Amino acid sequence: MKKLNKKGFMLTETLIVATMLITILLIMYVQFKTVIRSYQQSFKYNTINDLYSLYNVKKYVEREKYNIMATRLNTASYVDLSDCSSLYFKDTAYCSQLLDSLNIKELYLVKENVKDVKSSNNFSSEFNNFLKTIKSDKTSEYRLIASFTDNTFGTLKVLNDKRYEDFISNSCQPNQEVNYSVYHKFITTNEDITNPSKLKTGCGSTLNTANFVYTNNSCYYPTNFSTNQLTLGLDESANYFTIYYDRYESDLTINYYEVGTTNVLAPSVTINAFCGYKLNIDQYKKTIGDREFVSATEDDIVMTKNDKTVNIYYTAEGGSVYED
Repeated sequence: MKKLNKKGFMLTETLIVATMLITILLIMYVQFKTVIRSYQQSFKYNTINDLYSLYNVKKYVEREKYNIMATRLNTASYVDLSDCSSLYFKDTAYCSQLLDSLNIKELYLVKENVKDVKSSNNFSSEFNNFLKTIKSDKTSEYRLIASFTDNTFGTLKVLNDKRYEDFISNSCQPNQEVNYSVYHKFITTNEDITNPSKLKTGCGSTLNTANFVYTNNSCYYPTNFSTNQLTLGLDESANYFTIYYDRYESDLTINYYEVGTTNVLAPSVTINAFCGYKLNIDQYKKTIGDREFVSATEDDIVMTKNDKTVNIYYTAEGGSVYED
């Protein structure tokens, strides 16, 4: 009896030790598997290269028709941006080139809480596995999720609700028009050379300011622009630009001749003046002996951008040719 009891005790000890060893091995296996999974995910999820690429896409997306994209999330769990649809992007060719250069295979805009996306069953098992790693208890923000051609995945937040509301309040709506102004000023005095142009066109339009040069007055030529391009927004107080002009200068030469000839009665006078400047010939008549003024080729002179010559004629009779 004593031997049987001893064997039973040893069996019990063996079972206890075995159970403990199995438990320890299971715990080690689970922990090791978790470490391995985390290690593998670090090479597949949100890698440095992927996050850098996605950051460039994020900045681009926020500048495009982001209000339309985000509005779609009111009725959909995600917005597929992978095909660079013209509904969301102004330049679809550039969008495609950008995604290709960054090796982005799939690109989606989703709400911060991806619960609805996880339950959509529209993605691959690998994509779903990545979605399961995204943890968030917020519902007021948005994020981009991307898969890459090397079978890695990444995600970054974009505009949150507050920023989105501010963005919408300052963003152009479809077919919306806004006012803008073009100022034309003399560069040396900053004075207007004509009334500012008050115009209207589509919100979000980008204007090439060189197309608005004032051409109704040939005396002025553009020298500088406050900006080369202007993109119009809802803040009309910022929808303006200025074109600065200088004026042509030219010489006026006045000759003094005997009437009916080119006999010089007095030295010519040369005057430099701005284009558009007005002169009257009476200012430049001379006393030449007892000769009398007969006529001038122009009485009221308006300077142009080209040099001008005006002849003043005197009678043939008289004393000296000219007096200083």
